[in-house]
Amino acid sequence: MILRTNIVKESVLGRLLDYWIVSTDYVNYAVAYMCFEENADGTCGKAESWILSRHSYLADDKLAKVNLQIEQLCLNTTLFLTTYRTNGKS
Repeated sequence: MILRTNIVKESVLGRLLDYWIVSTDYVNYAVAYMCFEENADGTCGKAESWILSRHSYLADDKLAKVNLQIEQLCLNTTLFLTTYRTNGKS
């Protein structure tokens, strides 16, 4: 699945960027990925990724699948930040 957004980044002002849903189980989680700066050889120089979850936590088996996908994108799972919901729902 490809989603298109007009995200404004300093290095790509006003350029439409695609982000990909690279993994999902359609119930618990989705992993999104965006490359916003390509190297001269066509590989991704700067990327962002998000882990989206319907719940405030992921079960260990789901988290293992997510982490594997993140590693396959050559991203470091330890650099991800946890965002806590503030609306009181889990």
